[in-house]
Amino acid sequence: MTPARKTFVWILGLATGLGLLLGIANVFAPDAVSVTWNEENVEGLNSIWVGLFSGLIPGLMLSLFAAGIVAIFTRGRNKPAKD
Repeated sequence: MTPARKTFVWILGLATGLGLLLGIANVFAPDAVSVTWNEENVEGLNSIWVGLFSGLIPGLMLSLFAAGIVAIFTRGRNKPAKD
């Protein structure tokens, strides 16, 4: 796996996992964590979906950006053509 792909997978996985953890924490301890959607508190199993997507969407953008930077800095150099 290329370094850019590893970067993409790690950042996306961490962001998605953090959002999922937020949603699960809201299910088990609603007073400890608040998940809001359109300025309304979301409770129950819907909080898992809201938490998951609130971690997934920014994580996707950040991981694409970071993977692009890693791909630019780790690409190979072209050898000069032989005559």
